[in-house]
Amino acid sequence: MQAAGAILLAPWRTYPGLIVLYGALLIHAALGFVALYRRRHLRMPPAETWQLALGLSIPLLLALHVLRIRAIESFGDWKLPIYSDVSILG
Repeated sequence: MQAAGAILLAPWRTYPGLIVLYGALLIHAALGFVALYRRRHLRMPPAETWQLALGLSIPLLLALHVLRIRAIESFGDWKLPIYSDVSILG
């Protein structure tokens, strides 16, 4: 499982991978705000309200996640725990 994790994470730890991830984050946020801006009014069905709220929360949650990961990795020799070490299932 650890070997597969290293293979799956390797592309995202390169500069092109980071550009793709951060670009996707910014595009997702921008599309959410464009959808909100294009509305003529803010009256909408509850399902659409939830969809918009959750869609706009994704970039915020991902940004917090990225900041935490970068903070942990910037403290020198600290390594992120392997999921099987912190999982109650594994």
